[in-house]
Amino acid sequence: MADFLKDLGVSVQGPVVVNADNQGSIALSKNLVFNDRSKHNDIQYHYARELIRDGQIMLNYIPTADELADLLTKSLPRVRHVTLSRGIGVFWWTDPLFVFLVCTARLAARGGVGVY
Repeated sequence: MADFLKDLGVSVQGPVVVNADNQGSIALSKNLVFNDRSKHNDIQYHYARELIRDGQIMLNYIPTADELADLLTKSLPRVRHVTLSRGIGVFWWTDPLFVFLVCTARLAARGGVGVY
């Protein structure tokens, strides 16, 4: 993953942090326990566990409400879609926050009046 990010021109210092909202998968990646539900895991998951063990990847738990990847993987109601879009820096033209940021930037660029 670090090599992929380097190819994109992103500097990588330390482990790549992967946010996940599934506590079971995080626990399974840290502690290899075979049971009826995990005994058929594919080889690719063992590779991911090796990357975590070697310190190349670090899994970080985040609540489901904060999972930005849902924006790209699920069909969401408009309000949730707009909220997650803001989280990744994408704003709607009609979004009041976007209008405020654009107006503030234009005023600052002109050396103009402060925002009241």
